[in-house]
Order: sequence, then structure tokens, then C-alpha cells
Amino acid sequence: MKTKFKKLQDKIHPKNGNRCQYCGDIFDTKYLHIDHIIPRSLGGSDKLDNLTTACCKCNVLKYQFPLMEFYKRIVKKYDNAKNDCEYYLKIINNLKDKINE
Repeated sequence: MKTKFKKLQDKIHPKNGNRCQYCGDIFDTKYLHIDHIIPRSLGGSDKLDNLTTACCKCNVLKYQFPLMEFYKRIVKKYDNAKNDCEYYLKIINNLKDKINE
């Protein structure tokens, strides 16, 4: 019997092509998390339209921030980064489109 979480994974990961919706990289499903676009702590729901696929690294970086705040934090990290510049730039470029939707 599948758990509620496994059922969500089965719907969300294929819909997103097993791609992290923040950095854009493709992962095996065992390395992907389900992220709340609007965090539950800020009133976000568990409905499918508020759930997306995130890799572990991006999910940890996003924490409980709404998308625009996460974007601003990544831009700041990129501006101050000595390492991981390419990674932060990938997130910035992927989020620009999502924020403008």
C-alpha cells in the first residue's frame, strides 16, 4: 500500500521531469524532495498546485521562504559567492521565469 507521500511523489516528480524546479538539474527521484512553493508556515496548502520538485540542496536553501524572498537571497548569495557561483546563477535564471508567471 502506497503512503500519501509516495502517491504525491508519483504525481509530482514525473510532471516535472524529475527536474529540480529551482536549479533545473535532473535527479533520480530518490534525491528529490517535494517542496511547498508557498510554505505551510505562511499559509500554503498541500494541494498539488502548491507542490513542486526540489533537489536536496535547493530545498535546504529555500527553507521556509516564499519564492520571491528565496530569489532575493540567492541573488545576494551569488553577489557574495566565491564558490558555487554557477549553481546560484542557474537558480537565478530558473526562478526569473517562475516569478514572472
